Amino acid sequence: GVPGGRPTVQASLAGGYLKATRSETLLGEGTVLTVDMALRPTGTVEGTVTEAVGSTPALAVVSVRAGGVGGGNFAGPTNQSGEFEFERVAAGQASISADELGSIDQADATIDVPAGGTVQVPLRLNGVGSLRGIARASGGAPTAGWLWVHGSGPYGYTRGLNLGPNGVFAFPELMAGPFTLTLRTLSGGISLYGSATGTIAPDQETVLDVQLEPSGTVTGVVMRPGGASPAFGADVTLTHAKGTATAHAQPDGRFTFKGVPLGPITARIHDPITTGRATVRGRTVASNQEIVDVG
Repeated sequence: GVPGGRPTVQASLAGGYLKATRSETLLGEGTVLTVDMALRPTGTVEGTVTEAVGSTPALAVVSVRAGGVGGGNFAGPTNQSGEFEFERVAAGQASISADELGSIDQADATIDVPAGGTVQVPLRLNGVGSLRGIARASGGAPTAGWLWVHGSGPYGYTRGLNLGPNGVFAFPELMAGPFTLTLRTLSGGISLYGSATGTIAPDQETVLDVQLEPSGTVTGVVMRPGGASPAFGADVTLTHAKGTATAHAQPDGRFTFKGVPLGPITARIHDPITTGRATVRGRTVASNQEIVDVG
């Protein structure tokens, strides 16, 4: 019941594994066409997973993914010697990975599975270490804030913490490789940042503090017309390229902004009692821990 022409025949194992396709010419009515099919060839993948340092075998789950038409996935644990073996893996390029049991450590590689042959794959785990330190303000004292660690090694990652006033942070498990710490605090509406870089070594603890960028303090006194009395409660807005912060004049008329990044500032003052206004321009925080009195 197959019409003449070039029918396409497909054959595979369950789930389309080792799928093969072939087209042949069917000459006419009543003829019988015999099509012999060769499934996609296979090979064997075997090897050993070891720890990042030394030659200690690792207990891990190994996964193999053979791509392309007729490809498929395999997964299984290593034995006590860290060894693994997968038979009848579709020949051609494949990816292989190992995930260590009870750890975040891993390894991966790209392999070529030979048709009718065996490929030996040694997999060395990347390695895992730890990181701790203290977040510090511009002057060196511990500070609260938001902290992120960004790993830029073979296995990138980002982790974040909301730090308390003591600034202490710890990451018990991070993939080995280079990393960057980024610290941010908010003073009013003005952000301060700090960063530090380092490298996580396998099975080692890295200790590294991160400090905010240089900053200073802006202060001043607001007096009502005639200078006879302080403008208690006056609104003060400080503008910087990195944000805007607000404060109120205290009973003695003084206002203070701490943690102001280096750079030009503008202070705008409004007294709701007298509706008076004033603006101070052209002032700059020029050095770390500098106190700028705008008058």
